[in-house]
Amino acid sequence: MTGASGFIGSHFVRSMWSDGHVVAALIRGAKTQGETVLFDYDGSTHGVIDAMRRFRPEIVIHLASKYLVTHDPEDVEPLVESNILLGNQILEAMCKAGVPYLVNFGTSFQHYGGADYNPVSLYAATKQAFEDLARYYVEAHSLSVVTLKLSDTYGPDDRRGKIIALLAGSAARARPWAFLLVTSASTSSMSMM
Repeated sequence: MTGASGFIGSHFVRSMWSDGHVVAALIRGAKTQGETVLFDYDGSTHGVIDAMRRFRPEIVIHLASKYLVTHDPEDVEPLVESNILLGNQILEAMCKAGVPYLVNFGTSFQHYGGADYNPVSLYAATKQAFEDLARYYVEAHSLSVVTLKLSDTYGPDDRRGKIIALLAGSAARARPWAFLLVTSASTSSMSMM
């Protein structure tokens, strides 16, 4: 698994443990993490191949990504490394280790406005670029790849600044928030405390 230290990945790993599965994670700067077998990602293709051959998973879950709403020039390399290069290294390692199944995670931001493909950001474009690379491996090496597209996530222990977390935090601090509900641009609005 990649992305095991992220929000979705960490919850997924705990769920897998509770179901009795052995999980291996490829993590940059690997540290001990519960019952997970950790492999340090050193950035090299051969390092990923070595980890894949040593663990020999039945299936690979690829959750890792670099997410940015907007980017600056210094963000280009990290976006490409995280969202394209790492995935390509994983696909190559799967071929070398004989691991046939990959579950990849994409984003609804690849389909802005409901289009078949209309990236809303460089992040979305890099996620699509990886899917295109994966298609090559499916055709040339008979890998089975499925991509799940996430719109957004929320769940227990989510500490990101989303509306539910903001409301819960406000209630805990006994701070009233004002909300404006607009029913339409030309009609009335209602405010609540």
